[in-house]
Amino acid sequence: MKKLFILSIFPIILGTSIYILFRNGNLLIFKWLEILRADYWVFNIRKYTIPMRGFFPKYIIYNVPDGLYIFAFTNFLLFMNNRLKWYQMIFVGSIPFIVFSISELFQYYNIISGTFDILDIIFYKIGFILALFINILIILRRQRNEIFY
Repeated sequence: MKKLFILSIFPIILGTSIYILFRNGNLLIFKWLEILRADYWVFNIRKYTIPMRGFFPKYIIYNVPDGLYIFAFTNFLLFMNNRLKWYQMIFVGSIPFIVFSISELFQYYNIISGTFDILDIIFYKIGFILALFINILIILRRQRNEIFY
């Protein structure tokens, strides 16, 4: 359960926190916060965080959250299917990367609303590769322990 939290839930919390604290206030997440009646305290916190946006590189605010989401979703899928072989892991783990990349391409061709950003695809790839690498290490460690113990 601790691995699930660290590798799946925490990255979603971190990515969403970056969105809430530093992104433009007209995103869909702010409508959700309004529905949940959490917008008041969030906008009070944002009074202090928005002026600090200039201290961070733009990719931290605009691209890292997307990479964190891919990392989290990939880890979640692999955690739920933790007895896969390495080649099955690549297939199952690539699903979030493929879906998010297709949505980015749809933005490029104006099929869905949004702003295409090649850095998003790069951070999707980084999140996918890191999640895959970590899960392969976990499986190798588990297999080693099964052999020697």
